[in-house]
Amino acid sequence: MLEFQRRAAARGRVSPVPKGTRLGEGDDRLSNENLSIVEDLLQFAESRKHRLLELAFGWLLAHPAVASAIADATQPEQVRANASAADWKLTTEERAAIDDLAVYS
Repeated sequence: MLEFQRRAAARGRVSPVPKGTRLGEGDDRLSNENLSIVEDLLQFAESRKHRLLELAFGWLLAHPAVASAIADATQPEQVRANASAADWKLTTEERAAIDDLAVYS
């Protein structure tokens, strides 16, 4: 079991790995280190009553060079979630904290 899966299980977030997906095929981008970063970002967002999707949109749109964020959607509820995700306007401090959490090695 990956460390990420252990942490997810402890938080009650266990789902079977979908067959035929990158996760199911052992994609090396899904290392324990990278998945741990995702878990930290998830905790950051949830501690502020937001979802990870909102954090992603907010972080992207906090960069002056980014004019828009485009996300795929196949269901009406995904379109609504994507449209409302940009509502979180990150403060300078929040953006810096996210950058610190998502340090790339």
